[in-house]
Amino acid sequence: MRIRQEHGEMEKADAEILEHIRYLLQYHALSGLKGYPASTEITDFFEETPKFSRKPAVGREGQRSIPSSMEVKSGEVGDAAETVQEIAEEVRRCRACGLHRQRVQAVPGRGGGGVRLFVVGGWLQTETAAEDLVFGVEEDRMLMRMLEAINVGRDEAYITNAIKCGTAPEVQPQAENIRACFSYLQRQIALCSPMVICTMGIVATRTLLNVSQPLSQLRGRFHPYPLARERLIPVMPTYHPTFLLKNPEMKKATWADLQLIDKKLRK
Repeated sequence: MRIRQEHGEMEKADAEILEHIRYLLQYHALSGLKGYPASTEITDFFEETPKFSRKPAVGREGQRSIPSSMEVKSGEVGDAAETVQEIAEEVRRCRACGLHRQRVQAVPGRGGGGVRLFVVGGWLQTETAAEDLVFGVEEDRMLMRMLEAINVGRDEAYITNAIKCGTAPEVQPQAENIRACFSYLQRQIALCSPMVICTMGIVATRTLLNVSQPLSQLRGRFHPYPLARERLIPVMPTYHPTFLLKNPEMKKATWADLQLIDKKLRK
């Protein structure tokens, strides 16, 4: 019985690994990557059958999750609006890390189709589930006022978090939770293809830029985020609305960051 249970756990782990690889392949396709060098090591990896699972990994439509060839066809991904919704459904079903057991609600994000600005926060802290809540009740209201001040409409921005699980305030997510959600964030950015990204708070900033400096040293200037081989999206780090509600004296610095975003969007 114990061996059978261990085998079942291995099969589940194998399936989760293959699912994450499939998400990564989708992100690469959306980023413009057409193929991979078919070295012997890579080919052997994709051909190898998991030790405790003799069945091929199967996707939502009954196809193998990992293509037998090394070619990635971007045309197979689907249009942006449909795929963004698919990502949202995947987020709602996600069990990639243990944080889902403490999840109050899933927070895929929200926004329109013609995205100019992509906004990323840390994670939602909430006691009760509320539809369309991303940063928090007061935080979302403040963010809407910020966007209005730089003439960005609701349908021109996509707002999401680095961590897709909304949790109670006493729950503190860990680095492994950020890593588990990162492929979702990458795919969302690739699909939205925004003109500018605004990271709000140190969690979002370090997640996207992979830096260690404090936010005070990073804000006030743009940093590059590589979307594809020949395109870099400017990223403006600034303070999170939660921080601003507790430290209103920092609104002036945040307004300066927003003005830089406004100038960049006008070009």
